[in-house]
Amino acid sequence: MKCSGLQSPCVAILGSFLCVAAFFWLTGPFYGQLLLPLFRWELAAFFPDYREIHLDLGGQGTEIYFTLRSVLAAPCRVGLTLLPSGTVLTGSTLLGHALQHPVIILTMAATVWLCHRESAGRLVVCSLLFLLAVELLDVPLVLIGSIEALLFERFAPAEMSRSLLVYWMHFLNEGGRLALSLTGGMLAILLGIERRPCFDSADRIQG
Repeated sequence: MKCSGLQSPCVAILGSFLCVAAFFWLTGPFYGQLLLPLFRWELAAFFPDYREIHLDLGGQGTEIYFTLRSVLAAPCRVGLTLLPSGTVLTGSTLLGHALQHPVIILTMAATVWLCHRESAGRLVVCSLLFLLAVELLDVPLVLIGSIEALLFERFAPAEMSRSLLVYWMHFLNEGGRLALSLTGGMLAILLGIERRPCFDSADRIQG
């Protein structure tokens, strides 16, 4: 891999990271607002039992959160307790969790582009698609997972380990979020870089 105009791949990585991180540090709340309609769609489509009544950004100072306020659409039994329909439930997760994904995925994409100087459009499209997929696998699921964790903690602690959403939330918070971002970035690069047929390389060598 040859990096045009760069002394080493490390310079490309560092430069890409600083630019992307600075951009999302300045525009983080705006990026979070752009994601809200997408998250509302996912919550309504896949979690109809938790009817969303409010999803927005909130917090104080530098601590900004996605906050979800929902109600049970139907009675729900948790352990020995039957919660009536209309029970209000709340969940939250840091905006910074959502910002981690674009910083990592777009840094990886920018570094590869600086080294290859080709397939820019295709790389951008693939990076954005995988970024959206990764965001959908994180924030909405963690919001519901935080709600279920509170319910199980209060009414049925022994059943908490059976919740896949609670398990997924803990997995992401214990390093899985980084792994998810890196996986999304690698897949975007694999599909975004146009590969030339092997015989083209052979012809260039013979020439």
